[in-house]
Amino acid sequence: MRDRRMVTDEELFAVGGRLCHPARRGTITYRLTLARLGEQSQDSHPEVVLGDALLRRGVPIVPQWELSLPGEVTTHPDLSVPEVRWGIELDLHHEHRSLEGAQRDARRMRSRHRGDWQVEPVTELDMVDVERLADELLSLYRERARSIGVLNVQTGGTRHSGALQHSDG
Repeated sequence: MRDRRMVTDEELFAVGGRLCHPARRGTITYRLTLARLGEQSQDSHPEVVLGDALLRRGVPIVPQWELSLPGEVTTHPDLSVPEVRWGIELDLHHEHRSLEGAQRDARRMRSRHRGDWQVEPVTELDMVDVERLADELLSLYRERARSIGVLNVQTGGTRHSGALQHSDG
């Protein structure tokens, strides 16, 4: 009898972590499919709206990417592009404005910096004009990709490479 073992969500996410890249065809579709598996995604409506605006601009955004840094608690940036270690946190809930919430956010941000991640905070007022915000975040994404040698400055396209190529300076 044939083995009819099903693939787990974790295995599918691991495959995406190994194979997805901004220059690889199908990456966005694969990630969007995984994001819609149900339990894995914790997207709020503002995250979906902003994520869609960024996807329309060609940013290969991934919702709720699992970010595990050595010696740190695993976190899930609201939106991210793992290949360039760039993310977005939507700090819209009232708990982000409490002293404890602000402290947790600051610690999480410092932890991500130690892991060489650049994370952009987004506030409720930022979300008033999502199109303007998406344009601004597109610019920051491109700057980040260029700074680590993933984005071709002349064409604006991403380099076709299986791995990140870091620039020397």
